[in-house]
Amino acid sequence: MDVLKLVLLGAAAALMAVLLKNQRPELALLLSLAACALLLLLTLGYAGDVVSYVDGLCERLALPGEYLAIAVKTAGVAIVADAGAALCRDAGESAVASKIELGAKAAMIVMALPVFDGILGAVGSLLL
Repeated sequence: MDVLKLVLLGAAAALMAVLLKNQRPELALLLSLAACALLLLLTLGYAGDVVSYVDGLCERLALPGEYLAIAVKTAGVAIVADAGAALCRDAGESAVASKIELGAKAAMIVMALPVFDGILGAVGSLLL
């Protein structure tokens, strides 16, 4: 998916939402939700390229495949949380948006713990 297409689709949806907001705010919010979902789905096309690149990198560096899964899951959490927080902010719920971001950060830290464990193990074996 070309980035220009994403930008044009997003700009068109934003313009329609602004026009709808004064007369039917609930429809404007639904339009924003639908546009975000569509843009996210269109963006997922890039995920395959990223996964294959990171998989090749893990093979070249002899890293466990578990690290690839952690990286992909962490990126997914970040993307989904960012989209959800942005939607909450658009709806005027910035407190909910900040809690989504906080929860996502905590989840990403927990997911990354095995990587930290591997790094500490590698550093420990170098020091001994």
